[in-house]
Formats: sequence, C-alpha cells, structure tokens
Amino acid sequence: MTTDREALLRRAAELACELAESGFAKAPEPLAQAVAEARRAGITIEEISAYGSRLRKQGR
Repeated sequence: MTTDREALLRRAAELACELAESGFAKAPEPLAQAVAEARRAGITIEEISAYGSRLRKQGR
C-alpha cells in the first residue's frame, strides 16, 4: 500500500469513526469529501470500513 493511498484510507476511516462516535452530531461534509477522494484513488467503501474497524479495535 502506498503512503498516499494509506493516508487517504486512514483519513476516511478516522472521520467515519469520529462521526459515528459523536452520534452523528458532527457535520458529515468532511467525511463525504474524504470518502470521495479515497474512492477516486480506487479505495472501496469496504476497505474504509475494515480499516475503521481495525482502528476501533486498537483504541486508536
């Protein structure tokens, strides 16, 4: 995994976790933008979800 790809993946996953942890009280636009950037890089929603799961298990 390239550094740029991993950075996009991590950003999208972290924002998804933060939004969920806030009870969806935060603005969704940053997440939508990060996911769109990740998708343009060929990253799937499933990859973002799996990465987010790993972050949560690690207690990020």
